Amino acid sequence: MAVLTPGLQRVDTLSALLGDVELRMSRRPAVEGLDAVLAWGRKPSARVAEAFASRHGLPVWRAEDGFLRSVGLGNQDPPLSIVLDDLGIYYDASSPSRIEALIARPHGQDECSRAAALRASWCEGRLSKYNHAREATSPLEGPFALVVDQT
Repeated sequence: MAVLTPGLQRVDTLSALLGDVELRMSRRPAVEGLDAVLAWGRKPSARVAEAFASRHGLPVWRAEDGFLRSVGLGNQDPPLSIVLDDLGIYYDASSPSRIEALIARPHGQDECSRAAALRASWCEGRLSKYNHAREATSPLEGPFALVVDQT
């Protein structure tokens, strides 16, 4: 898999997170043997990967911070997980994403039990995408509005 952009190339944990995937860290990698090009979500830098993939008839895979990303902020701590998507990316509703396809398919009892255990473990550990912020020490006065957004 080609990793063309400096931002993705600087992710120290990328090769460990992708396991057995061979990464070619180069602005102009040799095309022979490449099976895909990696882009970071839909950032402007992803256009470099998209153009290279289009010129060479390769698919674009998109990476994004995982849902349990890090202990600190992204500019301070490397990701501990990433989302890798061969269809789109979960926050862009203009095209399907792999996570949407996985959610929509039927799930067996083992998968449902595993998901429930993971959800319970995350709640028990009080984990989120970023885990650097302290929790409030006293109850806050309400009412509240919850706003969920993606930058």
